[in-house]
Amino acid sequence: MKLFNQTDRNLRWDMSGKHFTVEPYGDIDVPSDLVEHIKLRGLPLGITSVTPEVKASKSLEQASEAARKDEVASLNKQLTEAVAAEKLTLSELEKALAKIVGLENDKAGLSLELGNATEKHKSLIADHAALTKLSEEQAKELAIVKEELARAKAVVSEVKKAEEKKPVQPQVQNKNK
Repeated sequence: MKLFNQTDRNLRWDMSGKHFTVEPYGDIDVPSDLVEHIKLRGLPLGITSVTPEVKASKSLEQASEAARKDEVASLNKQLTEAVAAEKLTLSELEKALAKIVGLENDKAGLSLELGNATEKHKSLIADHAALTKLSEEQAKELAIVKEELARAKAVVSEVKKAEEKKPVQPQVQNKNK
């Protein structure tokens, strides 16, 4: 008896010491005494072939399922790539954040150094002002000392002139010795 595979899969089975194989929607000749046993086993074999409409519908289902699987695979690939890109972006953001924190720490250190330098600058300005005032006072004192020195030189010069004009007196020796 001729039976027809009602599925889109190959069928293979052993029965009564024989091996049977049927292609998808194909047909097979089996002994009539085995037909009842085949039905009892629940094998998807029928006495009529599957209509072309059913075959087309199955083909369409298979193509749709394959397309869905391809679409799912494509979406999974895109998801994997997006997750990898997100991880890379997060890693780069963490590095940038660490760099920002480092720069903020550097800024705080530089701000502290600037504050110290500003205080040092103010101190140096005050020292400069004090030294300038001291220098001016010493310049005044120096001018006074120079004036006094000039006067003293003038007096010494006049004394020398006066001594030169004075007649020299002979020295008398004491004879009573």
